[in-house]
Amino acid sequence: MNTKYLELIQNIVSRMSESSFRVKLLSLVTLVASWGLLNRVDYHNYIFVGMCIQICVFWYLSSFYLRCVRMYRNIYDRVVSDSSEKSLMDFRLTPTDEDRQRAGLLIEVMFRPTEVCFFMALLVANVYCAYSWEDICSLFQCGKCCCCPCC
Repeated sequence: MNTKYLELIQNIVSRMSESSFRVKLLSLVTLVASWGLLNRVDYHNYIFVGMCIQICVFWYLSSFYLRCVRMYRNIYDRVVSDSSEKSLMDFRLTPTDEDRQRAGLLIEVMFRPTEVCFFMALLVANVYCAYSWEDICSLFQCGKCCCCPCC
């Protein structure tokens, strides 16, 4: 068995997993930055809708990368389990229709428990921060200095 081929597949899986993680991290960072805008401008509803769209786009991207991980793990499993001479000579990295089918539809990956928990938590936090921003600001409002965002 060609170990370089298996290492190449493992590297692809690692990169796709890392990309999914970075998308989640980026979604969290941009969402928190957008929450900071809620106090600065008068367009709360537009910012709220923009943040909801942003969360959905990042959810799609993260799920896309996780589906790719599942496809390449299927390729890896197939290469490891099939020891025939033909599979050793076929060094393709393109997922077959069987790999795509075993990985599932993108919508199925989107509604895996880890994806749903993370992105639904972001949506709930987004709703809470957008519609109770005055309550949150009142916690930090001291009225004595200019360093608070609400003063």
